[in-house]
Amino acid sequence: MTHIARMTLIAPAKYKQKLLLVGFIVTGALVSVLASGFWKYFTPVDATGAMAKGRYEMAHKFYSADADTGNPDALNALGNLYYLGLGVEINPVKASQLYFEAAGLGHSAAQLNLGHLYKQGLGVNTDATRAFAWYRMADIHGSPWAEYYISHAARENILTPMQMSTAAENFATLGMLIQQGL
Repeated sequence: MTHIARMTLIAPAKYKQKLLLVGFIVTGALVSVLASGFWKYFTPVDATGAMAKGRYEMAHKFYSADADTGNPDALNALGNLYYLGLGVEINPVKASQLYFEAAGLGHSAAQLNLGHLYKQGLGVNTDATRAFAWYRMADIHGSPWAEYYISHAARENILTPMQMSTAAENFATLGMLIQQGL
């Protein structure tokens, strides 16, 4: 039969008292920190903070409140949540409505997003002409990516030069695009 030696650390009484005292001090400090509102640093106070922490349901609430005031950034961000299904069910129709509202306010990213939806036929009917028109409008409103998508349409022969020219004439202004609706 094999005997296994066990080593047990037996602390002298004076060390036990010190360990117990240190334990009480650490526990007291931890309780004090938690009670002092330390948790507020873990709770997002705005949509950006909620998104950064992956709290998409909370971000949805923040963005919804801002979108109700007509904030185009919030409308676009809310559209992104619906498009990607973050904190909500995927809903490209709702995303297209939110993008459309923000695009009407001159938000270039929303205009670009709406162009993508028309190109892919998500939430709206597939329409290369309208996709091109929204990309063009995003370019007019300063989107750095719009030119890429416009040139992509030309390179891939998605639209002929004549179709691009017609789209540019028919949808020359933001008002003309908005007037067409979704």
